[in-house]
Amino acid sequence: MSSIAGWPRSGPAARLGFALVLSLCLGWLVAFAANFPALTGRVVDQAGIIPPQTRDSLESKLADLEARSGIQLVVATVKSLEGEEIEPYANALFRHWRLGEKAKNNGVLLLVAPNERRVRIEVGYGLEGTLTDALSSVIITNAIAPRFKAGDFAGGITGMLQGSQTPSSNFPGKDLGPEDDGIARYLPAGNIAQFQLHYVNLSTEPNLREGWVNLYKVDESAVKQRIQTVFLVGDVAVNIPPNTRETTTLTFEPKLTDETRVFQLAAHSHAHSESFTVWRLRGDEKELVYKSFNWSEPKVMTYNSVVQNPQIDEVAKADGGTSGVMTLMPGDKLMWSCDVNNTLNTAIHFANEAHTAEMCLLGGSYISDNPALMSGLCASGACNQGFPAGFAQNIDGR
Repeated sequence: MSSIAGWPRSGPAARLGFALVLSLCLGWLVAFAANFPALTGRVVDQAGIIPPQTRDSLESKLADLEARSGIQLVVATVKSLEGEEIEPYANALFRHWRLGEKAKNNGVLLLVAPNERRVRIEVGYGLEGTLTDALSSVIITNAIAPRFKAGDFAGGITGMLQGSQTPSSNFPGKDLGPEDDGIARYLPAGNIAQFQLHYVNLSTEPNLREGWVNLYKVDESAVKQRIQTVFLVGDVAVNIPPNTRETTTLTFEPKLTDETRVFQLAAHSHAHSESFTVWRLRGDEKELVYKSFNWSEPKVMTYNSVVQNPQIDEVAKADGGTSGVMTLMPGDKLMWSCDVNNTLNTAIHFANEAHTAEMCLLGGSYISDNPALMSGLCASGACNQGFPAGFAQNIDGR
């Protein structure tokens, strides 16, 4: 064991020195603890800066966070730091309250000292890899400090939750039906999952929005069904003349050998697309299963025995789709179309540019052990299964 420079390595003097330091530390903690507020709930507002309505809302959100993740996050305000810096005070309060589960050390403390104009996020060891010092600094700088400087303490505190808490829309959750038992997406050992945020700022001012990806780890022994990706790109040969309306329609037949369940469908189009429609083709039958009118925020439809998707409203231009379990049989096809109104004085072609190009991409997911059944690229009205070089692939590595 290495020793601190200047300290004896062994002997009575060393033991005496250690005992003296330990005594001083314990005395310091006891002195602190004498003035610590009592842990009366998930929100302890000793400084009296949080309105009752905000406090009740925070209590509810923090209880929900703990129920879903096991993380115990407590918000505390104090009248005074007793002449100490906020870092040791927060650490001592965190330990005094014993936040988080003992085995996981997964507590978080947001401490606000309004009189000293100081704020700190204290994190248990079990979460230091997730809520790092760097991330805590970003949350304080961007979500908390600006509100505090404006005198809005309640807004700054709730801003911390918006900056660090998981979104209100979670998966898995209440949207799963009995037929969805044990579903998961497979990531083989040694592989990397890459996520992209595709965000379009429709305003004339800079606009920063947060993007979140929730990952739920499931032991492979619990996996009964695998989620794969629907990713059908069309049409790379589209070239819509200036000031022209044109509907692009694509048809894709997956190479199925068994009945396959479609779990979700979602549209991806650009600013000049006025509607995006999807049908299931089975023999001579053509069933409308999805339609979106909102290119910037299209709704995702889930097909199982629990979710009731909204009905399509052509008059109000409201997204919708059929409800219930949706399957594809061998020989079935997916057809989708984009109604594009090119109001530009230049032609529109296929490209990843929201306002000067177009997109007619059908996304979603299906349940199968085969990861490449519903990935394809369409050009000049014809769709091929799989992707050419240069396009992202939907391969799970098995």
